[in-house]
Amino acid sequence: MKQIFTLLAAVLLTASTYAQVGVGTTTPDNSAALDITSTTKGLLIPRMTADQRDAISSPATGLMIYQTDGTAGFYFYDGTVWTNLLSSSSAGVDSGSVNDIDGNSYDFITYGNQAWTIENAEMETYTDGTSIPQVTDATEWENLTTGAWSYFDNDSTKGKLYNWYAVMGIHDAASLTDVALRKEFAPEGWHVPSYVEWITLEVYLINSGYNYDGTSSQDKIAKAMASTTGWTVNTTIEGAVANDLSLNNSSGFNAFPVGTRGGNGSFYVEGNFGGFRSSTESNDNSSWMLYFSGYDSSLVSQEFADKLDGYSVRFVRD
Repeated sequence: MKQIFTLLAAVLLTASTYAQVGVGTTTPDNSAALDITSTTKGLLIPRMTADQRDAISSPATGLMIYQTDGTAGFYFYDGTVWTNLLSSSSAGVDSGSVNDIDGNSYDFITYGNQAWTIENAEMETYTDGTSIPQVTDATEWENLTTGAWSYFDNDSTKGKLYNWYAVMGIHDAASLTDVALRKEFAPEGWHVPSYVEWITLEVYLINSGYNYDGTSSQDKIAKAMASTTGWTVNTTIEGAVANDLSLNNSSGFNAFPVGTRGGNGSFYVEGNFGGFRSSTESNDNSSWMLYFSGYDSSLVSQEFADKLDGYSVRFVRD
């Protein structure tokens, strides 16, 4: 026991004196505070789930862990968010996660100069704590002029759908006409993408070789952006999203066919349709949106989508 304490004291004294520690070597490199040398073993850092990671109190900038669930991999805290050192997607190496006001965590991936969340919005609260109403009744839904959300088919096991008023922060009659009174929907540092930002993503993926046939002359990127599960329609159309799901989602965007809620309050096309809101207005009653269909090979734009329609939502970093 005395020898153990003597050895420990010697190691601590050496570390204190030289500000260096060598493991497996008696001559640590002069540039390193810690030099580990081995040809048979590796360095094992703490392993934990995303929830356990997010529960770390006041993480230091540069703190690193290995996340075992979700988008698994090495994460470090950059002073604001936990960031994945290297995405499993070939789209980009800048990735990580961001939390909303309700504590939901969204993984994100960088595509060119844009960082996009790759999971659908789930919040029920604006960033200032104001509640976004859940509206289940069809008649009430079709008469809305303020923000609301619902689960597809009013089933809590399915995805959340938002009308245009919700993503624009329109929470009462006054904020419908006065932009200054509107709430923030997206997490701090993020926003609901404009139509132009959606097109920027589309062009980047086309030019980066994500068309299903490898060409770069047209939009054929739907398979690369669509999820590998959830599509229930059957088709043999070449390049269609629902034809051979194993070939989907090479970009990591993971667009899931939640379906939509129409302006009349009814629910449609689950398993064959993934629609996403943009912040861009077309006219007093309509806005731009983009969607994936199981029968199509392209990301489709629609200019005059009813502001009352319920669609999925993604975020882009400011």
